[in-house]
Formats: sequence, structure tokens, C-alpha cells
Amino acid sequence: MKTKEQINSEHNTNVLAIRASYHERQEISHEDYHRQLNTENERYEAELIANGFMEPPPGSTEARD
Repeated sequence: MKTKEQINSEHNTNVLAIRASYHERQEISHEDYHRQLNTENERYEAELIANGFMEPPPGSTEARD
């Protein structure tokens, strides 16, 4: 099980890499930039939920009984 600090660090690293791909190196389109950020944010949230650091949103398929 990862600590919250490990999850946050991994997320920050991923976001910085996505931003660099768009802003600094211009390797991806504006649409891909937003798609990748959204995907990373969803992954981050799912990992926080899976490790017990965050409750699933009401009505989600991950909601606990």
C-alpha cells in the first residue's frame, strides 16, 4: 500500500511531465494536453480512493456499501 505522500508525489511528477510535453516541448496538441491531464486526475483520484485516502463520489460505481 502506498502512502498518501507517495501518491501525491507520483501525481505531481506525472502532471509536470504532461505540462512539459505541451508547454515546453510542444509534443502534444492542446486537446491531448487536456485529455492527458483529465486521465491523470482520474487515475490519481482512483488511487486515493483505492488506498482509503478519499471517499468515492456519491453514486459512483466505486461507492462503498
